[in-house]
Amino acid sequence: MEKFLRLLLGFAVLLPAGVCQEQEKECALGKHLSENVKRSATLLDDPAVVAYVDRLAQTVSARCAAGKPVNVGVIVSDEMNGFALPGGFLFVNTGVLRHAGSEAELAGVLAHLIAYKPIRQTAVNYTSTPLIFMGSWLGHAYNVGAGTAVPLGSMEAYRTAVSEADARGLACLDQAGYDPAAYIENLRRLPTPTRASTHPAPAERIEQAQGGMQVLEAKPEYLLSTAEFQEMKRRLIF
Repeated sequence: MEKFLRLLLGFAVLLPAGVCQEQEKECALGKHLSENVKRSATLLDDPAVVAYVDRLAQTVSARCAAGKPVNVGVIVSDEMNGFALPGGFLFVNTGVLRHAGSEAELAGVLAHLIAYKPIRQTAVNYTSTPLIFMGSWLGHAYNVGAGTAVPLGSMEAYRTAVSEADARGLACLDQAGYDPAAYIENLRRLPTPTRASTHPAPAERIEQAQGGMQVLEAKPEYLLSTAEFQEMKRRLIF
């Protein structure tokens, strides 16, 4: 587990000046939690792979309606998961990169995380609960600090946040020119949740995504994959 946590952190890209000025409390909280993650995990030591993931994340974010720079970290772990913290701090596991069948599928995971809007506990305070792509116990495994567990009273709000991130993420993927069907392929890989799961059931998320696809204006040609994606996959074979 310690090795998994170390690898999860990967690489962090500093947010451009001015990003934190817009939402100082949210960004400060995300930066603090991301530093805690860095102390618990090992970052991926491959600048080429990290740079590729960062470029893809920045591209997807720029195409979103509320596009903004994001701070990306890559963690070495076979777990197919990723999470987002307040302030645009994102972390994805190498398991996501390894198992993605196309650049569109990887972009879909990033789009979900980018679309995250932190749950507010009060009018001025953001919860430190991270948004987890797959859910389950992994939400408590990154040692991002006290207060990261989902309070029982906030469980429904968290599930709503996941559903909203799915809807916005699907739209982001489409706006970035990637086939939105890739988003559903990612959801099909999710495990069956427990009764206490923080996430809606995969079948429910798939149904919602399929409904969302119906209102998207189909493009004559979607991007599925690139040579850069294939090179990234090659470099991760070790």
